[in-house]
Amino acid sequence: MVEGYVPFQSTRPSAPCSFLYPADWQIREIEQDESVEFFIAGPRSPTGTCAASFTVRVSPVSQEMLEDAAAAFLSRYRPAPGFSELGRASGMVAGCPAVEVEITYRMPLPLNSINAQATTIRERHIFLRRGGQLYELLYMALDEDYRTWLEAFRTLVRTFAFLEEPVGATFQPLVTPSSQILREDAIGYENDEGKSSEQSEHDHG
Repeated sequence: MVEGYVPFQSTRPSAPCSFLYPADWQIREIEQDESVEFFIAGPRSPTGTCAASFTVRVSPVSQEMLEDAAAAFLSRYRPAPGFSELGRASGMVAGCPAVEVEITYRMPLPLNSINAQATTIRERHIFLRRGGQLYELLYMALDEDYRTWLEAFRTLVRTFAFLEEPVGATFQPLVTPSSQILREDAIGYENDEGKSSEQSEHDHG
């Protein structure tokens, strides 16, 4: 266990994953159509306009390539004011191929305020596939706060893992199945019946 972090394990069969996140951050599950995301809210900025956050999003996909998912993400943000792609990389996360992208853009904050000011946001997205699921690991923060929580996001990514059996998703009985008991009794009966006459005489001698 890493000091200052707590473990999270998904109970959803469609999102079998686990990871560590900062102990004082708040996590909640959000279901959208066929996707599910685990949103982890961090501390608000000194101005109170934005909170740093991590998101783990799981969505069903068909044959979409990771590069296609990254390209679709970039196309959504490219029209934003001040958009810039800072970097892109390929590698592995949790034993799966992954694509990583970092961007910045400006948005008016506070939201829905007549006094909103153009504020630079910085995001890091990591895309990976497992089976028919697309996993997205996302970090978002104000540009000036980005370095503060980058190590925490690195810890989430480093500890991200897939669960073979999602916690609580399956029932494993602790009692011995009746069929097994009957089978063992039958084997014992056959052994008794199969003794030779000499063995029987010896047993009763």
